[in-house]
Amino acid sequence: MSEQILLPQSVVEVEAIATVNAIHFVQELSLPSVIFEGDFEIIIKALWSEDDSFSSYGHLIAEAKVCSDSFLSCCFSHFHK
Repeated sequence: MSEQILLPQSVVEVEAIATVNAIHFVQELSLPSVIFEGDFEIIIKALWSEDDSFSSYGHLIAEAKVCSDSFLSCCFSHFHK
């Protein structure tokens, strides 16, 4: 999966877009349970948070949260390099 993104605001925004795209891809596969692993701690913490994100990528976090509700089980995990 690759996509050109014209003039992204920040690296965090690109990571948020990648997260949403990954969720959509897994939805297309109709997998009931998933674990998403990422190395960008800011995104993972935003996905764990119950609060709304008012950042420039907050709408992407909100979309990811809504879409992740379609899975029987969904976990977001941060891994360190």
